Amino acid sequence: MAEKDNPNPCPWIDSGRKRGTYKSINIFYKKACKKAGIEYGRFVKGGFIFHDLRHTFNANMRKAGATDSVIMEITGHSTREMFDRYNTIDEEDTRKAVNQLEEFFESVNQTVNYTDVESKKVKV
Repeated sequence: MAEKDNPNPCPWIDSGRKRGTYKSINIFYKKACKKAGIEYGRFVKGGFIFHDLRHTFNANMRKAGATDSVIMEITGHSTREMFDRYNTIDEEDTRKAVNQLEEFFESVNQTVNYTDVESKKVKV
């Protein structure tokens, strides 16, 4: 399909036209999970479902540096609350935050000793 024939600026997002039924997409997804050795199912512990990809998309867009407002526009989230629900934080995010804190502390080059503190106190 030529780009001019596609009114959707984001071809990977369904603009409302039917490109396959939910059932057919879900069957394909279930087979793909099985082939990849991934547990599938909403009621299976650790199970993965097609909808989980929305959470993954939000998190990956954020990690790639996209602004929240742009992600919200692409995903159709009109409220901050809904965006936050899909913007999942994972172990990689927490590890990166701790590393940033460590880098910050390494860049702060100062020592404090009791004598310095006592000499700078304001006497009343």
